[in-house]
Amino acid sequence: MRWDDTALMAYVHGELDAAEAKQIERAMAADEALARRVRAFRNARRALILAYDSVAKQPIPEHLQELLDAIPDTVPNPDGPGMLRKIFKKPH
Repeated sequence: MRWDDTALMAYVHGELDAAEAKQIERAMAADEALARRVRAFRNARRALILAYDSVAKQPIPEHLQELLDAIPDTVPNPDGPGMLRKIFKKPH
């Protein structure tokens, strides 16, 4: 099976179920090129975490939080109502 980048990124982020993750792990054991792709995604993820983790932990400035609070949660989206609050880890 050929794994696309979306599936591999989901694997790297721990977003696949156990059965899918095992499939990718078996495929990586048999295919060094696939294993290199996964390592590249892991390295990119680590680099982004190192670069932005401290920024992501900072509180949202009050003036920006007020703008976020003013956005109605009526826009349909696949994550359901309150998507912006979910993204910014603000309780409903």
